[in-house]
Amino acid sequence: MRFKRTVLLLMMIMMLFALLSLPVAATIGTDTIMYYLRLDYNTEGGSIYLDGVYSAPETYNCCSGTSIDITITPNDGYVIKSIT
Repeated sequence: MRFKRTVLLLMMIMMLFALLSLPVAATIGTDTIMYYLRLDYNTEGGSIYLDGVYSAPETYNCCSGTSIDITITPNDGYVIKSIT
């Protein structure tokens, strides 16, 4: 009985992590979509870390002048177009 509860609890935790890792999209207007974006990107000048809800298409400036351009493709959802 205890083994079944432990297995059930572990399965529920794994399902929760799987759901949290999926991009969450909600249509705001006709062409703006909100995505939960987690990005950990290392550059020569340092690293970029984004963790939150971002809209696409949009360009975000962060981390001492680094620009991240996020676009939308119909089939793939959000795509990070460029990091400069």
